[in-house]
Amino acid sequence: MRFLFLLLMLVSTSVFAESREAALLNKLPADLHGFMAGGGVQGFGDARLGAATGYQLIDGATKATLTIIVFDAGMGPIDDGVASPVTGKAYSMALGDIRAQERLGKYQGVKELSNGVVDLADRKAYLAHLNYLLQLDTAPGVDVHSWLVMTGLQGYMVKIRMTGNDAQFDQARALQIANTVIALLKN
Repeated sequence: MRFLFLLLMLVSTSVFAESREAALLNKLPADLHGFMAGGGVQGFGDARLGAATGYQLIDGATKATLTIIVFDAGMGPIDDGVASPVTGKAYSMALGDIRAQERLGKYQGVKELSNGVVDLADRKAYLAHLNYLLQLDTAPGVDVHSWLVMTGLQGYMVKIRMTGNDAQFDQARALQIANTVIALLKN
């Protein structure tokens, strides 16, 4: 009987325990530079894929989304910054995912405006700026700017994707948001 009790405790602890990735994301505030959280932190059902959270910004005609994913692709621990080749490969795959959406017709005319390594406040990160038409089911395509930031942090990769319909959603703002996210996840 004691064995059964211990087994049940072990199973319930593993089922209901919050993943470390989710715990990191749960540090983030409900309001992040005007973006409001929605839907909470979500897991993907595969530990390698980590956890994600999403935010939305709606300010008059300006609409934008912010998605933050913390994961290790089953290759952890991941080095901080861009030192790990795993982070570079994941970044390339994320850019490939955008191109896949273009092939599916969800994005049209994807232009890579910039792509490289930048300095965040305390680490290096990959950064890409893209522009494309986002195809919506109910309306004509919307011209959007999308920023992809990826870096290693505390044994994981952090992927930050900001997409909005305002050209003023520039690199300075993208880096400001990325620096805030990294600072909050670190503490």
